[in-house]
Amino acid sequence: MTERWSTLIAILVVLALISGYVVYNREQERRLPRDFKSIELKITKQKKLLTKLKQAGDLATLPSNWAKLRSTADLFGIESKEKKQARRSATYKGKADHWQGELRGPMQPLLSSLKLMEGKVPLYYHQIRSTAGDLVLEFTVVGVEE
Repeated sequence: MTERWSTLIAILVVLALISGYVVYNREQERRLPRDFKSIELKITKQKKLLTKLKQAGDLATLPSNWAKLRSTADLFGIESKEKKQARRSATYKGKADHWQGELRGPMQPLLSSLKLMEGKVPLYYHQIRSTAGDLVLEFTVVGVEE
């Protein structure tokens, strides 16, 4: 009987040693990188982005965004037109619904109108060029289709 107990104890000791060895080696594979600062920096950036996205609110409809853009442009005497042939822009690669357009007018009023629109209308600027004393800005306005 004692021989049986000693065999069981020997098996248990061997199993405990093997288990300890496996656990120790697996623990070495799971070690975190030593650059905790970069990990914390990434986490902080993601939290800031998430906070910004939460505060952004819902996207307005395309017609209402377009109306805001036109009224602001009219206020400054800027010509605005929608590019009907480019209703789906080749330059805007985002997932939101969008229309492409063009603003044309003198430099100072055009830039002032853009500054005023900055916080009201979601715009993506693509190209700005100067023609005969006027600036021409190609853009995409983003919103939700009705």
